[in-house]
Order: sequence, then C-alpha cells, then structure tokens
Amino acid sequence: MKKLNKILISLGSIVSISALPLVAASCKKTKKQEDTNNSSSNSSSNTENSNETMNNGDSGSHNIQGDDSNATTPNGGTYKVEVDSAEEKRKLEEEKARDLKDIEVVKGIIEEHKDAFGSFHNQSEFLDQINLYANEKGIKDLKLEDDMDKTKNLEVDTEGGKNNKIKLQLRSKKFDVTLGKVLKDRVITKYYIFGNDKNILTNDGNTWSAQNKKSNEKIVITQLGYFYNEQQGNNKYITLTPLPNYTIKVPTYLPSKIKSFYLSFYNLKSSSIENLDQWITKNIVMGEQAFLNAVNFDQDLSKWDMSNLKNSKQFFKDAKKLTYLEKIAEAWKISKDKLTK
Repeated sequence: MKKLNKILISLGSIVSISALPLVAASCKKTKKQEDTNNSSSNSSSNTENSNETMNNGDSGSHNIQGDDSNATTPNGGTYKVEVDSAEEKRKLEEEKARDLKDIEVVKGIIEEHKDAFGSFHNQSEFLDQINLYANEKGIKDLKLEDDMDKTKNLEVDTEGGKNNKIKLQLRSKKFDVTLGKVLKDRVITKYYIFGNDKNILTNDGNTWSAQNKKSNEKIVITQLGYFYNEQQGNNKYITLTPLPNYTIKVPTYLPSKIKSFYLSFYNLKSSSIENLDQWITKNIVMGEQAFLNAVNFDQDLSKWDMSNLKNSKQFFKDAKKLTYLEKIAEAWKISKDKLTK
C-alpha cells in the first residue's frame, strides 16, 4: 500500500511539472493581450490628444489679431491696429489743416492780384500767374477744378467782384474765388509814392502827365499795367503800359502775356529800376524805342533773354548815359547801332 501511494505521488508531481509550460504559456499570452490592449488604448488617447492639440492650434490661428496676452502675434495684435488707425487719423488731420492753411494763403494772393487780369486772359493763364506766387510760398498742386475751364476767357467786369467766379482745387479741397476789375483788353497799373505804401493808386490809361511833373515823388509799381490796341500801327501785340518818369521799383515778375516794350520806358528819368534786370523777357518780340530818351538810365540788362526779339529799332536811342550798351548788345547778339539808331 505504501508503495502504491509513492507511485501515485510521483505520477502527480510529474503531471504538475509537465503542466507548467502550459501555464506559463497561458500567462504569457494573457500578458501579451493586455499589452496589446494597453497599446491600443494609449494610441487612441494619443490620437485624441493630438486632435485636441490640432483643434487648439486652429483656434489660435483664428485668434492671431485677438486680445490674448499669451498669444504670439507677429502683427502686434489689436493694439497695433489701434495704433495704426490713430496714426492714420493724425496724419489725415494734419493734411487737412495744412490744406486749409494753404488755401487761405492762395486766397490772400488772389486778393492781392484780383485786378491783375484783362479780358484777353483765360482761366489757364490766370492760374499760371497765381501759381508763380503760390510756388514762392511752397504751395504746389493748385489747379482748376474742371480742366474744361482752361480756355474760358475772363468776362469784362468794370466794377469788380461780379462776373468772374473761378473754381479751384488744392489737393483734395475745392474752393471758389472771385476776381476784381477785369477791363476790356487792358490791365490797370497800380503804384504808390515811395514812403507811403499804404496808399495804393491806380491808372487805367497810358499817360502820366500829371504825375511826371512831380520830380520829387519816386514811384513804386506794385502791378504792371498792359494793354492791346489793334490800331497801334505795326505794334500788334499786348504792350507794357508806359511807366512814370520817376519809377524806381517794379514787380519781380513780368506777366508772360506781354509781348511788346514799345515806348514802355520812354523819357525815363531814373538811372535804374529795382527788379527790372530780373524779368523773364523771352516772350518779347517788339522793342522799338523801348528806352527812347531815357537820358539817365544806366543799368545792366544783359541777362535779359531777347532771343525772340524781332524789332529792336532804337531800343536805347538817346539813352546817353548807358555804359552797359556794349555788354548788352553782345549778350543779345544785336549790333549797338541797331539798338541806338
């Protein structure tokens, strides 16, 4: 009996030992399944996290101009937009103020020269003349509001302020101005007696007989007069109105409309005239007897551009004190004899 029990115990041990690999294999299989499940679970979790991250990233991209202080916004966010907007507004306000200031300056120029135009001017010529003075003050871009008005002639207005309303534009601003006296084929001369510049006088004719008798009164011309007279023999040009005998100063600019100096300085008593040598004279074609009998005149006019001068007959006849004659003749490329005889 004892021997039988030993045999059974031995057999049981053998069975148990033989079963161990099966148990181990079973355990290993179970562990592998768990690892697989965990890996799948982690993969799902990672995918969800990745999707969440991507969603958050999308949200951030839509918020690039937002107010999130932690966001990285290369454009500066809403704060920069507000700064740019404020800067733009400031610039616009400055430009508006500058334009309004310049318009007032232009209006002042036109007020000063409101009587400086005749019926032979059109609006384009008016604009060109005003722009000379505006450019001196650094004002550019002045133009007619409507280009179609360029060829429109000014209307005769002997009283002034009625018939010639001109529409102008300076940059983005539009405004109107009204001219003063506009005479038929004539611009009046304006002047004052030296020492009394507050009292501006006018002359709408060609003679100065009364004024020329007052040798003690020196004349300053503030506005050059000029006229057109088709009955003037061979002088069929717009002509500078003769100056008073004792003129000592003229404006810097010679109106470009003037084509003739016929008798304009006749019988001049002054030795020189301030600003006269600065005139741009390239439009002058008629110079016959311009300085006839200007007995005291001695001023260098060699810088005048007289390249279009067609008639220089007796230009300086009897201007016996003119020491610059040879220099002038050489610069103008005209013989001295032709200028004096």
